[in-house]
Amino acid sequence: MKARIFFTSCEDTDAIDAKGTTPMLELLRSGGSNMFPTLEPDWVDENLTLNQILARVGAVGGLGSSPLITMGIHSDQKESQKNIVYLTQTGYFLPSRQLFLGQRNSSILRLYERLYVDIMTSLGANFTTALRDAADLVDFEIRVANATSPPELRRDAEKLYNKMSIEELSKRYPQFDWLTYLKRQFSPEGIRLTARDKVVVNALDYYDKIFPIVDNTPRRTLMNYCMWRIVYPLVGLLSKPFRDTKRQFSQALNGAARSPERWKECVTITDSKFPHASGRLYVDHHFSHHAKAKVEDMIRNLVSSFKDMLHETDWMSEETKRAALEKADAIIYKIGYPDEIMNDTVLNEKIGNITITEDGYFHNHLQIFLHSRRKTLRKLREPVNREEWPVSAATVNAFYNRQTNEILFPAGILHRPFFSDQYLDALNYGGIGFVIGHEITHGFDDSGRSFDKDGNLHMWWKEEDLDRFKKRTDCMVKQYSNYTEPKLGRKVNGRLTLGEDIADNGGLKEAYKAYRKLVSKRGMEEPRLPVLDYTPDQLFFISAAQAWCGNMRDKLRLIYLQTDYHSPMRFRVIGPMQNNEDFTRAFNCPSGSYMNPERKCRVW
Repeated sequence: MKARIFFTSCEDTDAIDAKGTTPMLELLRSGGSNMFPTLEPDWVDENLTLNQILARVGAVGGLGSSPLITMGIHSDQKESQKNIVYLTQTGYFLPSRQLFLGQRNSSILRLYERLYVDIMTSLGANFTTALRDAADLVDFEIRVANATSPPELRRDAEKLYNKMSIEELSKRYPQFDWLTYLKRQFSPEGIRLTARDKVVVNALDYYDKIFPIVDNTPRRTLMNYCMWRIVYPLVGLLSKPFRDTKRQFSQALNGAARSPERWKECVTITDSKFPHASGRLYVDHHFSHHAKAKVEDMIRNLVSSFKDMLHETDWMSEETKRAALEKADAIIYKIGYPDEIMNDTVLNEKIGNITITEDGYFHNHLQIFLHSRRKTLRKLREPVNREEWPVSAATVNAFYNRQTNEILFPAGILHRPFFSDQYLDALNYGGIGFVIGHEITHGFDDSGRSFDKDGNLHMWWKEEDLDRFKKRTDCMVKQYSNYTEPKLGRKVNGRLTLGEDIADNGGLKEAYKAYRKLVSKRGMEEPRLPVLDYTPDQLFFISAAQAWCGNMRDKLRLIYLQTDYHSPMRFRVIGPMQNNEDFTRAFNCPSGSYMNPERKCRVW
């Protein structure tokens, strides 16, 4: 019922519009005065330290906001049964780091400045003041972006893992009072930290650079930046002028022609805020338990095929191969939904005692955020919950978690075009089978290979085997880096997409081997489909290709090319099939032709 009420509050734009700026201004006032220079003509520079600024900003609505210092609670990569604090580099307001690193007067950065001015003046700021502050804020964010590392340089888990006590952290970065900051973050839940408590810093380069930048930045700019990072994520919850401004910015940035209908937008938002409740409704109405049993069989067949591929590998020592086989056997798989969402009592406990009202859309969001934040903070002193699902059962996606060595397939993806009870096995193995193989292979890609069967960051490879693995991945990096997006004339970043490319190549190979083993066991080929003049083997690869059919506007395509760990969809089809000899045989591709190049890259 709370999920339904929340959905109603999202749809009721009349009630949202009637409140105007009131919800936002009330939230900002909750932090006290002298907080947001752009909005306060009488703002006074108190020469606050970064810690003092973050303390004030975090008090706004009790949200605990902490721009520049990004903290999370996750399982310790080297002790996967325990949770620990992770400190990482900050995110970017714009979707890509590269958008901050081009020309200072680029259309994107001018658009960003204009967005700040429009939002601030709508909240009551003076236009000239907002214009000046916008330029200073963007200049600051450019310096912050330069302090971060690009995503392709953040794939080596071993190099990123830097565990130390808070005392050691404070000695390395004495410019910031870490113990006071962390105590403040956890105090709402009564969790006490001492200087001896350990944290993991996976962005040493960033913290080496950010504090000198902060020291040389006016406090006015820092305060504006930190408050802006609170305000903008909430702008879409306000009245129509704010929603229109945000939509127009998004359309200009991504090239989108129009926004989705409001009810569709509200479905997506409700699913993200109430994943277990919406997942329960989806499962009740749209999930086949027969499908779950069939997918379980497919997973077992795919794992068996991957193990066959390991046995056939001629570049790994027997010692490393045995460890890899053990890891494959230890993979846990979750299919459809977590059983607990079918238990009303447990489901209600997950939602908690938050108050959701039909005319309080802005307030509803804050309540859900605070509830989620409290749950996250409590995890620090709790064991890792390996039964937890990170997404709604209605999600159309699949996942591999390297720290639990598990693969997860929500009910939402177990439908056409990936899977159907009425499909030939060739189509199912080409569709969801390809996806299953992809997720299995993630456990053995350039990042997943660093984690053992229990999900611990642990070197289980012999050095010479790892060297051979890296040579094979270098081939794939070069292959994908030579692909050019035809509409953009820009090349793929093969270093960024390496993990997904390894998973795509291995997944396709595993799925085909599993399909052929099934046909062999049955003792007869599947029938051809009427009208379509394709063999079952050809249908397998057509189904695999069809799973990645998609399109996007060029502006968004460019952002994805710069930020997405996946290759563009066309190359998720072309790359694995160019490397796949079974594809070559199925379609009789001439040697040396585009789809059958003489040089093929193989990791698994």
